[in-house]
Amino acid sequence: MSLRAAVVMSGPTDLVDLYHKRTEIMKGILDRLVGHPSKNADEYIKRSPIEWADDINVPLLIFHGGKDEMVPSQQVRDFVRKLDELNKDYRYVEYPDSDHSLRDKFDEVRTRIVDFFNEQLKQ
Repeated sequence: MSLRAAVVMSGPTDLVDLYHKRTEIMKGILDRLVGHPSKNADEYIKRSPIEWADDINVPLLIFHGGKDEMVPSQQVRDFVRKLDELNKDYRYVEYPDSDHSLRDKFDEVRTRIVDFFNEQLKQ
């Protein structure tokens, strides 16, 4: 599949980190979906963009809520820092008062996504 641009909304970027910061219920879900990180490390790496950020070669638009209780904001900030270090093409929008769903920013997020894809796909 060939991509020319991508958008990420409230996405985890480090599944091992996420696993260790989650409740037992969520850990159980991850155990069923991916396995335990100590036994299935390769699968966690495959699902953790921070581990393969150097392979990202399309412009990214990343949205995250500062009050996200599902995916820690710091995890996404670390990912953005790595993208910076690798000189990747991205835009990061953090809404300090929004949660995981970004529901309160729906109209703004939708507009930004449409504008981003329109811009990227014209190139």
